[in-house]
Amino acid sequence: MTAFSWRTWPRRWKGKESELGDWAKSITFSGDRKSTAYMQQVKLHMDIFNKVFAKVGSTEAYGLTEYITYGPDKKNAFPIDEIPRYAWTKAFVDNPILDYFKVFAMVLLYDTPTYMVYLQYPMSNATSGVVNSSKGWMLAWPSESDMITERRSREEYAIEIAKRKIALKDICEYTLMQYQRAEAAIQQGSASLAHGCFMAEAIKTRVIEGHSQYNASDEMVHKVEAESAKWQNNQGELFRQMLDLCSTSAMAPVDMPKGVNVSADIKSNIVKQNGKYMMQKMDLQKTVNGQYGVVQALGAKLQPVNYK
Repeated sequence: MTAFSWRTWPRRWKGKESELGDWAKSITFSGDRKSTAYMQQVKLHMDIFNKVFAKVGSTEAYGLTEYITYGPDKKNAFPIDEIPRYAWTKAFVDNPILDYFKVFAMVLLYDTPTYMVYLQYPMSNATSGVVNSSKGWMLAWPSESDMITERRSREEYAIEIAKRKIALKDICEYTLMQYQRAEAAIQQGSASLAHGCFMAEAIKTRVIEGHSQYNASDEMVHKVEAESAKWQNNQGELFRQMLDLCSTSAMAPVDMPKGVNVSADIKSNIVKQNGKYMMQKMDLQKTVNGQYGVVQALGAKLQPVNYK
């Protein structure tokens, strides 16, 4: 293993509560993945993923306009994606063990090309750190670029810790699990774990390939490379399926017509996915022998509906 030296790192990040004010203490991950705070962080993470991913292939970016404000006059602001990014990174930096790395690994998803292209922060003046001039909201950093630089420094610092403190075998095993769970999730029609392919790719390129124990001939490394090749070779189809899943999960449900009796046949076509009731537009067709039946309408997708 390469000798450990803080001097080999470009910049050492120390958790700075001043960045996020009083919020920093309340959102720091304590290790309890059943806690309300952690569940809220995961929900934020997944909501952002679904909304951003639904834009893939379009020319439209997802502008993250939700901000947390704090301070005596509630004028200091930071984007809501800072909650999981800060909490999970600081947790691993403070306690660099495998369980916390698995949580921090979710942060790597934000820096994949998908997010870098589509996730943006609309501001009144990003150069001056003015989030909303009419409300007087200012970033907790001098500018958007300073916020991103600090964030990158924080996350790169955690990555360097992972390369030296977490066994390569353990990281490879977790990465393999992400590839496999993601593919299974896509096939089962669930968006909740579908992003694992992107996360696994990020771990492979940003952690495994620069790990202090890295050896191209290592058996576990070979397995990761094989899963990565499988994802790359079949990426187009899996990508399309993931887009369908995430686009659907980002849709707002439509109301069922009031005062209308829903037939048993229609009720039987309502399915529940990820807590939402879904329906799909169908066309009525007559067969050559004169019988009628329903088929999926051309190009139709599952649409969430408010149904009880």
